[in-house]
Amino acid sequence: VDPVNYDINENDYNGKVKKNQTISNTVTSVVDTCGAGSNDPAVRVTLPPGIVNTATATVSVTANPTIATAAPNGQSFVGSAIKIDLSNGQTALNGTAEITLTYPSTVLFPSLLQIYYLNEATGQWSRDFNSVVNTASRTITGLTPHFSTFAILLGTAFAANLDSLQVYPVPFKPNGPNADEGRPFTTGDAN
Repeated sequence: VDPVNYDINENDYNGKVKKNQTISNTVTSVVDTCGAGSNDPAVRVTLPPGIVNTATATVSVTANPTIATAAPNGQSFVGSAIKIDLSNGQTALNGTAEITLTYPSTVLFPSLLQIYYLNEATGQWSRDFNSVVNTASRTITGLTPHFSTFAILLGTAFAANLDSLQVYPVPFKPNGPNADEGRPFTTGDAN
């Protein structure tokens, strides 16, 4: 272990865990980290060879960074978030890097989860790649073409109680034998 020219440095950065890891552009590199608390979820970044513009670079991953930008309407933050930076200043990648975030066991509808990124230029959360949920490991994985701040967002969940829902007509049978089924609306016709 070299205390001056280290390859990996993980420390507390303003109450958040920040991991700096030097990667070589010739091999696949994996950066694993998690938040400061015992219940904070884990995150993983996998970088294939050729992903950066330089022979080596330091990847900085901050687990569960402070997020000041609100989630889009109808969505909420769930589970882990990460901020990823490269020491060479590069944000757009030469290909895609895989990011895996974990979500808590309290999520009722994991299929509604998606990884979003914070668009620094617009200050809004966006989604430009698909995410795959693994319910066995409670993880969500996506392939990103750039680095930024990433978070898991939960879309609008289904209603817990459907008692007030009305569907009409049931069943809809256009031109059925019953005169009240499939009839066009006519003012004054109670049926």
